[in-house]
Amino acid sequence: MVYAATVLAALAAATWTAIGAGTASDLVRHGSAHTGDLPLPGSSTTTTDATARAGAWIEAAWTAFLVLVAPCLVLRAAALRTRGEVAWTSVSQSGVARSEASLAAGALAAVLAIVGAWSAFVAFGPSAPGDVPGFVGRTAGPLKPLVDHERPLTWRSALPAGTGLRARIDVSLVISAGGGGEVRLVARRAGADSRAQSVEGRALVLPRGGVEVAVPDGAGDVEFELSLPEPGARGYVASDDVTLWRDVPPHTARARIAARFALALAAWTLLAFGLGAWLAPILALGLMASAWTSIWWSDVASAAWTSWIPGANLARDLATAAEGRAPASVALAEIAAAFACALVGLALSRRGPERRP
Repeated sequence: MVYAATVLAALAAATWTAIGAGTASDLVRHGSAHTGDLPLPGSSTTTTDATARAGAWIEAAWTAFLVLVAPCLVLRAAALRTRGEVAWTSVSQSGVARSEASLAAGALAAVLAIVGAWSAFVAFGPSAPGDVPGFVGRTAGPLKPLVDHERPLTWRSALPAGTGLRARIDVSLVISAGGGGEVRLVARRAGADSRAQSVEGRALVLPRGGVEVAVPDGAGDVEFELSLPEPGARGYVASDDVTLWRDVPPHTARARIAARFALALAAWTLLAFGLGAWLAPILALGLMASAWTSIWWSDVASAAWTSWIPGANLARDLATAAEGRAPASVALAEIAAAFACALVGLALSRRGPERRP
């Protein structure tokens, strides 16, 4: 009965998601999917379409897994400690087979095996024909968000010397009579040895989108200039900072998404295993789902203090993959936080109702 109710709830969530675009962008309040960007220099329409199909496949497959499969896995893990099951986790039949550590290890191995099988399924889907932009980091954006044709925005950012970097910023234009939709972003090195090298990027933003520019090589700070070349155009900077990207192999997006899912599900499984010793399985699932979805639906997912929480940026990473880009790789802080979740889950399990002080 409990499992049937969970499946129905998951289907209801999937239906709710499908009411919008049916993508992971609907899981976050500010979806990062956008249109209107001009193709990168040297790219063709066929290449862009193939990259978009590959990104849409990654997002669709992992969003379905997140909505339909992940809740069932977490619920099953929460029920283990309550029922004392061993068959599903396939642990050994030795004297420690029914101990908390053995059950937790078996549940974790089963979950990771399922994630691995789904990753292999996603890998058989369409792939980008060439390198894709991979997330590198962030840097400061302009202090003032408003921009119009007569008042461009200029600011400086301290970026390390390197090759292949691209800077991106999101802009939203105000639709007005006579206003155009073209946005121009110029980047130049401010160092004395840079010889005032400037690089320009342009994009059509209708009404919101991103514009990219290659970061010039050399040393020194990078000076950015954001302008609207068409008379009467006005708008504002929609992103808090400038994101930095570098080309990576086409399989990187799938690998990074799979790694983040494995880490997040490992943390959720062990936390649910511990909570299952104190709460009913469905209540443990509801508590964890409420915590993580509240992060996805709010702006705190982009805050620095939440970047270490396993799965905190999962919905945004899926939206990034849908754009034909690779999200950030798993950081050491996330791995450490997942390990802390494992310790908390085991501690909660050991202090279950029959062992309460």
